[in-house]
Amino acid sequence: MAKRTKKEKEQALLHELGFRQLNRRKKDSWIRVGRRFEELLYEEELNQNQAASAIAVEFGIDESTAKRYWRDYRKAIVYEEDT
Repeated sequence: MAKRTKKEKEQALLHELGFRQLNRRKKDSWIRVGRRFEELLYEEELNQNQAASAIAVEFGIDESTAKRYWRDYRKAIVYEEDT
């Protein structure tokens, strides 16, 4: 049996303690999702639900996550415009 590396041991310990899920999807950038959401809304003229569905498939996230990322993106854009 091969000896485990320090990194593998750390990951196994985190998993056993419940601090890390092995099946968890990597989070995509809210900026990328937000920009794509805007493209779908304004350039392809989809409604919010259609855009969220398309984003969910494209990025492998839930529709609710897509909408939340879009709201975060909009907040950042408004904040940037105000400063």
